Amino acid sequence: MTRRPPATRLAAVANIPTWASFRFSPAELTELRVTDLTRLIAAYAHAEQSAREIHDQLEQLAARAPERVCIVCGKPITGRVDKVVCSGRCRMRAYRHRGPLPILPRLPPAPATPATQRSG
Repeated sequence: MTRRPPATRLAAVANIPTWASFRFSPAELTELRVTDLTRLIAAYAHAEQSAREIHDQLEQLAARAPERVCIVCGKPITGRVDKVVCSGRCRMRAYRHRGPLPILPRLPPAPATPATQRSG
């Protein structure tokens, strides 16, 4: 059995309906046989155990992740993964102290082709 890449599996997990959609009303539960109830309990227990294991793995990954710090003041950054500054104040300071724009070399003009030359 081949395992799918983690990103594909994560997308599949995100598309799983919430457990609330798998709930049964008391009337529906009374209609189920004991064997069905036993299988349902086992399925819920397995799902809960799997969720705990995944939660623990994610917490371990988060603990090993390097702490992100602001490029201006060095304080820890929380929030979005692509943030580089901790606050609006530091964002403005970084903007005001940015370096000069790089000077790009000028390209020579393209040679004129017969279709682009003007007839005189």
